[in-house]
Amino acid sequence: MGLLTVDNGQLAIQPELLAIPVFETIWNSDSSPHHSEAIKQLSYIYFMSDISSPFRQYPMIETVGEGDVKHTRNDKVVEALGETNFKVNKNVTDAMHMYEEMHVTYSMKLLNDAEAAVQKLRAYFQEVDLLLLNEKDQPVYKASDLMSNLKALGGVIKGIKELRDEVEKEQVEKLRIRGGAVVNTKYEVPKR
Repeated sequence: MGLLTVDNGQLAIQPELLAIPVFETIWNSDSSPHHSEAIKQLSYIYFMSDISSPFRQYPMIETVGEGDVKHTRNDKVVEALGETNFKVNKNVTDAMHMYEEMHVTYSMKLLNDAEAAVQKLRAYFQEVDLLLLNEKDQPVYKASDLMSNLKALGGVIKGIKELRDEVEKEQVEKLRIRGGAVVNTKYEVPKR
């Protein structure tokens, strides 16, 4: 939809976004002349939720041991915004859910599910201990199973990449081109 984009390192907000009450609330709750806090909150939403976000590689939640949960993407986004005391309030949470709903497609849902499965697969590979034995002194994990799974990873990565390309293509097709802009390649940002 392109209501929030990053252009030359700056958040670009389409005016239509502020016609949606949850986003208007964020904007209007910041009375500073440059709306710096609102821009920070909208940037957070973009970096956490947009398919084009460079932070998509980080999982939303990663289990780091028994019961310990680390909000990896959140940590990385807050760090990138240069904030140490950034708090996600209800307005930001509501707007983030709305942003995700506005952009979701079936292929995007599949991509999200596939990325979540890859995170679980990654955790599996980190936990495999070929020297671990069960109560009968037999290996819990077989080296041949591990090697077979490792060989299949190339196909998994290729499948994720193809699905991501399809989602990005879908997003570009949804983008409204303003002012006579022309898209020259399938993923290129519109040029004026």
